[in-house]
Amino acid sequence: MHQRRRSGTLHGCIVTVAAAGIVNTGWLWIAATNGQAADQDRAHD
Repeated sequence: MHQRRRSGTLHGCIVTVAAAGIVNTGWLWIAATNGQAADQDRAHD
């Protein structure tokens, strides 16, 4: 029973880390997209 609970905690950690990685990737993608848009605006000026 203790072992099962432990693997459940490990699974929770993996899910948390994966979610954090997805969020970080999303922010990087948004930042990159916004940066490209800003560069295009500068080019038009």
